[in-house]
Amino acid sequence: MLTLVIPGTSVRWPQACACCLASFTHTVAATKTKRLFLGVATVKRTLTVSVPYCEECSRHAMWASSLRYSGILLRVFLVFMCTPFLGAAVASLLPEGPFQNAAALLLGCGMPFILAGALGVHEYKKIPRGLDARHASKGLAVEVVDFDKDSITIRAHNDQYGKDIVAANGAAIS
Repeated sequence: MLTLVIPGTSVRWPQACACCLASFTHTVAATKTKRLFLGVATVKRTLTVSVPYCEECSRHAMWASSLRYSGILLRVFLVFMCTPFLGAAVASLLPEGPFQNAAALLLGCGMPFILAGALGVHEYKKIPRGLDARHASKGLAVEVVDFDKDSITIRAHNDQYGKDIVAANGAAIS
């Protein structure tokens, strides 16, 4: 892992995936926010850079920067809680009688389990699996550590990619 200080306010990226050095096809945002309290107000500055990744690495990088398992649980919970209202709305459109009651019971009680279960399985399949040795990081391969008006400090988990950034930007290794 290399920590690099890049002069200026932008980064020239090597034409390769930041994680595995394959050809890049996607970009993933790496963001750093700084807050400065000025006595009467707080100023917030944010720097976002678009880091190049291949398709496979972009998936695990985006997973690492998302809500992960708690995001899946939240989506499944929301579907589970909202589906009975959908079932009740559909049942109210049916003609009144025993069929309407059966449909309301089935849609209101059974459908939440079915839809939440299906969503959970779908989301679980999207979780990135084990990575082989060519990957430099399970998360973001490049992170913004700090920035100011004169430079950007980044951390590159792939040493070769870090050296390529140094060559492209005239950066210093700290």
